[in-house]
Amino acid sequence: MIDLNLVLDADKRVEVGNFFVKKDDFETGLSMFESAMDADPNNLHALCNGAYLLMRQKNLARAEHWVRQALGISPEHAHALGIFAQIAQESGEYHAARVLFDHSLRSEPGNVTTLLNYAYMLQLIGDYPEALRIYTQARDLNVMDASVR
Repeated sequence: MIDLNLVLDADKRVEVGNFFVKKDDFETGLSMFESAMDADPNNLHALCNGAYLLMRQKNLARAEHWVRQALGISPEHAHALGIFAQIAQESGEYHAARVLFDHSLRSEPGNVTTLLNYAYMLQLIGDYPEALRIYTQARDLNVMDASVR
């Protein structure tokens, strides 16, 4: 059997990890993200995708470690900031999440995923007028996506 870690560069390992995550094989996906970081410790895709996967698995401390590592490499990285906001939200730290979502959207104002995650968090804390404003902004940026509407 071919050892993919020996023949694939870091970016390809991330792609393979993403494939396994889509197939709900989170263990193999995470293993591929770790392997990508072994090959390239500064690979932001591996760090962010791994942090997101760890967050989904409720391993918030490890997810935060990975996302902080990504932000150490690129402090304004919108995806990393958005994941960090979601980690804060999952931890019940809504004020921190709000600050991080705002920061992420300053880095990438048109990121519909971040807008939707932020609006959802605002809905959770009962700030319905602001949630509606942000949901509307997301819809206006992606009018053709029925899931956003």
